[in-house]
Amino acid sequence: MRTATATRTVIAAYAAALLAACGTAPAAAPGAPVDGLDSARAAWAAAGVRDYDLVVGRSCFCVETGVLHVTVRGGVAVRTAVEAPPGQPSGTPLPTPRQLPSSVDALFREIADRQADSDSVKVAYDPATGVPLRIDVDRLKDAIDDEVSYLVSYRPLR
Repeated sequence: MRTATATRTVIAAYAAALLAACGTAPAAAPGAPVDGLDSARAAWAAAGVRDYDLVVGRSCFCVETGVLHVTVRGGVAVRTAVEAPPGQPSGTPLPTPRQLPSSVDALFREIADRQADSDSVKVAYDPATGVPLRIDVDRLKDAIDDEVSYLVSYRPLR
C-alpha cells in the first residue's frame, strides 16, 4: 500500500508539472465523444493540428523515468529534450528521446502496441482533438510494479 500511495503522489505531481509546463488542451468542442483509439485517431485527423508543443512524462518502477519536451512542426518532431521529473534524485539515468513517444501519432502507436500485449490499458483522451492525455498500462494483472503511466500535455499552434 505504501508503494501505491507514493506512486499516486508522484503521478499527481507529474500531472501538475506537465500541465503547468505546456498549458492545457483546448476546451471540448460539441460532437461525438472520443471513446477509443479509433475515434481518437479520427478526431486528431479531423482537428488538422500539424504544429504543436508536446510534453510526455513517463512514470514507472523503472530506472529511467523522465519528462520529454517536443516541438512538432508539420507533424514531425523537430526538437526534443528530456528532463528529470520533479523530485527525482540527481544522477538518476534519464530515458533517451527515442524511448518516449515524441508525437501524437507515436502516442497512438504506443497505445495500440500496449493494447496488443498488456492485460489492461486505460486512456483518457481530449474530447475535442483525440489527443491521449493519460495512458495507464498494466502489462500483467497479477504482477507487482510493472505498471507504466504516461501523462501528456500539448499546446496546438494555429
